[in-house]
Amino acid sequence: AVLSGGVNAQDDLDSGRGVDPETFAALYAGLAIDEVKAKLEKDDNGRLTYNGKVVTLYSISRLKHMFAERERLVELQLAARGIADAGLLQAFREVPREEFVGEELAEFAYEDTPLPIECGQTISQPYVVALTIEALDLRGGERVLEIGTGSGYAAAILGRVASQVYTVERHEALADSAHERLARLGYRNVQVFIGDGFDGRPKAAPFDAIVVTAAPDAIPPPLLEQLAVGGR
Repeated sequence: AVLSGGVNAQDDLDSGRGVDPETFAALYAGLAIDEVKAKLEKDDNGRLTYNGKVVTLYSISRLKHMFAERERLVELQLAARGIADAGLLQAFREVPREEFVGEELAEFAYEDTPLPIECGQTISQPYVVALTIEALDLRGGERVLEIGTGSGYAAAILGRVASQVYTVERHEALADSAHERLARLGYRNVQVFIGDGFDGRPKAAPFDAIVVTAAPDAIPPPLLEQLAVGGR
């Protein structure tokens, strides 16, 4: 691919050259610039980074494409199918699903379908994530427990619409990668724990809402015990 000005995108990606803030702002004008600027930092070599990655002309082009795909998903697969919570829809606009799948699957990140991740697990279909979270009727101040972290995508969405999220994953490798990813992307209100999710997280209870991504035949009693009065 060749970007404006005759710059070869792949060459730029391979070289690891960074761009300066003025160039970034000019090329990125009009696309959620406040959100993007909030995540811009400089590394030890003075290079501009976004979500912990060096910004290049290629990565700007890719980010523009992903922003457009994210908006398409929200409008055509969520809002058009009845998801009406404005805060939840905004969360889907903000959370980069491509960061929660392998690089080889990033181009499919905004298809409304599950995708494979590590440990033989999958990242859930966005519509299912939205339907589940909307059913919780969150207002912004809740403490939520999630059972089954996976890649951390649903936890990131929850982190945008709840006050505090505790998520439990039984696969250590998944929990470790989700923790690193969520920390790198700035989800400070999401905590990841390794363990049997059906035991819940008693030390942090009670919870205003509990989400179980892999539903058992019956609700585990510890989860009911950790649900606050009036919780869901």
